[in-house]
Amino acid sequence: MRPQSDIQRAHDCLWSFVMGEHPATSWLPEAERLDLEPVRAARAALDALCWVLGHDHNVTFQENLDRLRWWESVMNPTAEAGGLSLGR
Repeated sequence: MRPQSDIQRAHDCLWSFVMGEHPATSWLPEAERLDLEPVRAARAALDALCWVLGHDHNVTFQENLDRLRWWESVMNPTAEAGGLSLGR
């Protein structure tokens, strides 16, 4: 695993890109910026990094995991917990 400082730096870089504080996105209006594919991809990665870093303000990644677990239980109710069973 990478050091926490590397993970935090990656988080901060993605945050500035998504929030329009990065030179590549700072000139775009918010609605246009948030609709760009690279920004949507960065936002998904940011959600995951927030989860890894334990940021309570961003629960999107955990909610998605919970939905996947629910779907897994519906599709295969007799199976034991599979690869989606990550803890909070």
